Amino acid sequence: MRFESVKEPKSEAFRRLAGVTRNSFEAMAALLVAEKRKQNAAGGEPDTLCIEDKLPMMIEYRAYFHIGQAYNLSESTAYRNIKWCEDTLVKGRAFRLPGCKSIAAGEQVFDAVLTGAAETPAGRPKTRALLFG
Repeated sequence: MRFESVKEPKSEAFRRLAGVTRNSFEAMAALLVAEKRKQNAAGGEPDTLCIEDKLPMMIEYRAYFHIGQAYNLSESTAYRNIKWCEDTLVKGRAFRLPGCKSIAAGEQVFDAVLTGAAETPAGRPKTRALLFG
Protein backbone atom coordinates (compact mmCIF):
# COMPACT_ATOMS: atom_id res chain seq x y z
CA MET A 1 0.00 0.00 0.00
CA ARG A 2 1.68 3.19 -1.14
CA PHE A 3 1.13 6.41 0.79
CA GLU A 4 -0.55 7.99 -2.23
CA SER A 5 -3.45 5.56 -1.86
CA VAL A 6 -4.16 6.57 1.77
CA LYS A 7 -3.30 10.26 1.53
CA GLU A 8 -6.83 11.53 0.94
CA PRO A 9 -9.32 9.37 2.95
CA LYS A 10 -11.03 10.73 6.04
CA SER A 11 -9.65 9.94 9.48
CA GLU A 12 -11.61 6.70 10.09
CA ALA A 13 -10.90 5.39 6.61
CA PHE A 14 -7.24 6.35 7.02
CA ARG A 15 -7.01 4.44 10.32
CA ARG A 16 -8.58 1.37 8.76
CA LEU A 17 -6.23 1.48 5.76
CA ALA A 18 -2.99 2.47 7.50
CA GLY A 19 -3.52 0.70 10.83
CA VAL A 20 -2.95 3.84 12.94
CA THR A 21 -4.61 7.22 13.27
CA ARG A 22 -3.46 10.06 11.05
CA ASN A 23 -1.96 11.92 14.04
CA SER A 24 0.08 8.87 15.08
CA PHE A 25 1.16 8.29 11.48
CA GLU A 26 2.32 11.90 11.11
CA ALA A 27 4.17 11.79 14.45
CA MET A 28 5.95 8.56 13.45
CA ALA A 29 6.79 9.97 10.02
CA ALA A 30 8.20 13.18 11.56
CA LEU A 31 10.45 11.15 13.87
CA LEU A 32 11.68 8.97 11.01
CA VAL A 33 12.27 11.95 8.70
CA ALA A 34 14.39 13.67 11.36
CA GLU A 35 16.49 10.52 11.82
CA LYS A 36 16.85 10.05 8.06
CA ARG A 37 18.10 13.65 7.70
CA LYS A 38 20.83 12.88 10.25
CA GLN A 39 21.82 9.78 8.28
CA ASN A 40 21.80 11.60 4.94
CA ALA A 41 24.10 14.28 6.34
CA ALA A 42 26.73 11.55 6.72
CA GLY A 43 26.35 10.56 3.05
CA GLY A 44 25.27 7.40 1.33
CA GLU A 45 22.91 6.44 -1.45
CA PRO A 46 19.36 7.83 -1.51
CA ASP A 47 16.55 5.43 -0.70
CA THR A 48 14.13 4.20 -3.33
CA LEU A 49 11.16 4.60 -0.98
CA CYS A 50 10.12 7.69 0.93
CA ILE A 51 9.44 7.55 4.67
CA GLU A 52 5.68 7.71 4.07
CA ASP A 53 5.97 4.46 2.08
CA LYS A 54 8.28 2.73 4.55
CA LEU A 55 5.98 3.35 7.50
CA PRO A 56 2.92 1.46 6.17
CA MET A 57 5.30 -1.31 5.11
CA MET A 58 6.31 -1.66 8.77
CA ILE A 59 2.70 -1.66 9.99
CA GLU A 60 1.54 -4.40 7.59
CA TYR A 61 1.35 -7.91 8.99
CA ARG A 62 2.60 -9.97 6.09
CA ALA A 63 5.73 -11.92 5.29
CA TYR A 64 8.73 -9.92 4.10
CA PHE A 65 8.54 -11.70 0.76
CA HIS A 66 4.97 -10.49 0.17
CA ILE A 67 5.75 -6.96 1.32
CA GLY A 68 8.77 -6.85 -0.96
CA GLN A 69 6.67 -8.02 -3.91
CA ALA A 70 4.06 -5.33 -3.22
CA TYR A 71 6.72 -2.58 -3.18
CA ASN A 72 8.95 -4.02 -5.95
CA LEU A 73 11.77 -4.68 -3.47
CA SER A 74 13.73 -7.74 -2.52
CA GLU A 75 12.85 -9.61 0.65
CA SER A 76 16.07 -8.50 2.34
CA THR A 77 15.48 -4.83 1.44
CA ALA A 78 11.95 -5.01 2.85
CA TYR A 79 13.35 -6.52 6.06
CA ARG A 80 16.08 -3.87 6.28
CA ASN A 81 13.59 -1.00 5.81
CA ILE A 82 11.17 -2.40 8.37
CA LYS A 83 13.92 -3.10 10.90
CA TRP A 84 15.27 0.45 10.51
CA CYS A 85 11.81 1.95 11.08
CA GLU A 86 11.17 -0.21 14.15
CA ASP A 87 14.57 0.49 15.70
CA THR A 88 14.29 4.23 15.05
CA LEU A 89 10.81 4.47 16.58
CA VAL A 90 11.89 2.51 19.66
CA LYS A 91 15.00 4.65 20.03
CA GLY A 92 12.83 7.78 19.87
CA ARG A 93 10.96 6.62 23.03
CA ALA A 94 7.71 8.28 21.91
CA PHE A 95 6.27 4.98 20.67
CA ARG A 96 7.82 2.61 23.21
CA LEU A 97 5.51 0.25 25.09
CA PRO A 98 5.73 0.05 28.89
CA GLY A 99 8.19 -2.50 30.27
CA CYS A 100 7.38 -5.70 32.13
CA LYS A 101 8.21 -4.18 35.53
CA SER A 102 5.77 -1.29 35.14
CA ILE A 103 3.04 -3.66 33.97
CA ALA A 104 3.69 -6.03 36.89
CA ALA A 105 3.69 -3.11 39.35
CA GLY A 106 0.12 -2.40 38.31
CA GLU A 107 0.62 1.18 37.15
CA GLN A 108 -1.71 0.54 34.25
CA VAL A 109 -4.79 -1.64 33.94
CA PHE A 110 -5.29 -3.46 30.67
CA ASP A 111 -8.60 -4.91 29.51
CA ALA A 112 -6.98 -7.03 26.84
CA VAL A 113 -3.50 -7.97 25.80
CA LEU A 114 -2.78 -8.58 22.14
CA THR A 115 0.33 -10.25 20.84
CA GLY A 116 1.63 -10.31 17.33
CA ALA A 117 3.83 -12.76 15.55
CA ALA A 118 6.35 -11.54 13.07
CA GLU A 119 9.00 -12.98 10.86
CA THR A 120 12.28 -12.76 12.74
CA PRO A 121 15.76 -13.92 11.86
CA ALA A 122 16.65 -17.23 13.47
CA GLY A 123 19.46 -17.15 16.00
CA ARG A 124 22.17 -19.68 15.38
CA PRO A 125 23.56 -21.39 18.49
CA LYS A 126 27.24 -21.05 19.23
CA THR A 127 29.15 -24.27 18.65
CA ARG A 128 30.99 -24.01 21.96
CA ALA A 129 27.72 -23.79 23.85
CA LEU A 130 26.57 -27.03 22.20
CA LEU A 131 29.81 -28.87 22.93
CA PHE A 132 30.36 -27.75 26.51
CA GLY A 133 26.87 -26.59 27.48
